[in-house]
Amino acid sequence: MIPLLVALALPQVPDSGILVIRQDSTLVARESFHTGVDPTGGGWILDANVRYDRGRPVVQLVPIVQVGSDTSVVKVQFDAGDPSAPMHILGQVGRRRFTLRYISRTQERARELPDPGHSAVVDDSVFSLFAAVAWLARGGDGSISAIFPRAGLAETWAVRVQPLASTTLNGAPAQLRLITAEGARLGTVRIWMDTAGRLAKVEIPRLHLTAERQTGR
Repeated sequence: MIPLLVALALPQVPDSGILVIRQDSTLVARESFHTGVDPTGGGWILDANVRYDRGRPVVQLVPIVQVGSDTSVVKVQFDAGDPSAPMHILGQVGRRRFTLRYISRTQERARELPDPGHSAVVDDSVFSLFAAVAWLARGGDGSISAIFPRAGLAETWAVRVQPLASTTLNGAPAQLRLITAEGARLGTVRIWMDTAGRLAKVEIPRLHLTAERQTGR
């Protein structure tokens, strides 16, 4: 068992880059992201910025997620919507619950979600957040709780890990570590990590969406 766990282990490393997002073959956005050690100690910070401006209304998504030493989510700050009038979403883990607050110019409301632990913040339009899903899956097959702040819901995902699998990255053959996550809202999500622990590619087949790391980034 020990050799298998070592083979599946996904290192957590500081990282930054740009993901090129396509729906089918159409470029829809680029996402910049950064992951780094939490300066307050004991965890990591993931932040991203992506703007979808090929249609109306324009949507900009700017999440900042704090995860603990066990890589489960602790806090989230998520600005979402039209940049001229964004919705500010604040979330924090509590005793077996995750509380979300939604703040706009005209109203404020709150929502509580069950949080059994082993949780990750995800979004169907912010792909770098799926790195945290891969971190939670580093021990092998199992389940996690996926929290969708914009939708205000949580669901259980089944996760499976393969040490190495074949795919393409920027049009070239590649051998990467593959984590698959299965849930009701998105169906199957494929998360590809390189052997250094960096996010390389995310696929959501149900939505015909792919995000690939830009060459050299």
